[in-house]
Amino acid sequence: MEKHTDCRAHRLIVIMLVCILSGGFLGFRLGVQHRMPDRNEIRSGISEQDLQVHSVVWEDRPAWREITFSIGGRISFITGQNERITLDGLLDPDALEEVRREHNVSVNGKDRIYYDDVTYVIDEGTVKAVIPRVCSGNVIRDTVCSSFYVVFRERSVDHVAGSISLLDGVYQPWTTEEADCFDRNMDAYLSAFTLSGTYEDTDPLRERASKEGVALRKDGGNFLNCTVCNNGSDPWCYGAQLPHVELWYKGVWIELVCPFADNLMTAVVEPGQSRTFDVPEETIMQYPALMDGIYRLVVYGENGDFAVSDTFVVGE
Repeated sequence: MEKHTDCRAHRLIVIMLVCILSGGFLGFRLGVQHRMPDRNEIRSGISEQDLQVHSVVWEDRPAWREITFSIGGRISFITGQNERITLDGLLDPDALEEVRREHNVSVNGKDRIYYDDVTYVIDEGTVKAVIPRVCSGNVIRDTVCSSFYVVFRERSVDHVAGSISLLDGVYQPWTTEEADCFDRNMDAYLSAFTLSGTYEDTDPLRERASKEGVALRKDGGNFLNCTVCNNGSDPWCYGAQLPHVELWYKGVWIELVCPFADNLMTAVVEPGQSRTFDVPEETIMQYPALMDGIYRLVVYGENGDFAVSDTFVVGE
């Protein structure tokens, strides 16, 4: 009787050992499939790239400089769970193909962060984009920057993979530190901006026409010095607030939110006359410092009319 009991006990011990070993092996396999690093190791963005850029062509247009190039290769990202990546300016979206996606979870105490490690292949895609040119007095002066940024987009998050110089047309991959610097210099400002009121709500890329016969001239000096000129045949009534400051950003005009309330009073410019904004220096000092880029001024009138200035550059 004791022998049968000992045999059963041995069998139970063997079964338990097998279960423990099997469970450990399974846990190891799961650990390979779903990496569980500390949350501080997670860094969203481009994790690896091997991109080839060639056939770079820059063309001058009346109001912008156009760039076209071919791009191919492989690029990997750390993204949010099930997020999709697009490439700005890619003419054929199907040229960017997802070839691998690994779902992961990071555990730190009770917190869990779910993220994906995803790889895309670009099969000789063509990218085409424009960089606006600066005009002054209806004369084209220059472009705002000497490089084009290759940007991959994850919803509203941008990942800068590198830049193409206007001078030599060479693609220069960016390090993580450079991409972080770009985000701080540009995207950190977006919370202070809204889409320009000169765009139609139904199509943000289609601008409304400025009031015929009314012009806004920037007078030089600080960025708020300007004059409204009425060259039309009717009086023009406008809001006597400070001019709105707009920045050209990634293909659209966005408006810098003013740190002080608008003056709700109105003013009138008679035909053939002009009015100059007299902005006190203490008011200028309250305004946020402008980042480098292309700007313009806008003054809004009644019935949705507005006058817009020529573009000007800050930071060059």
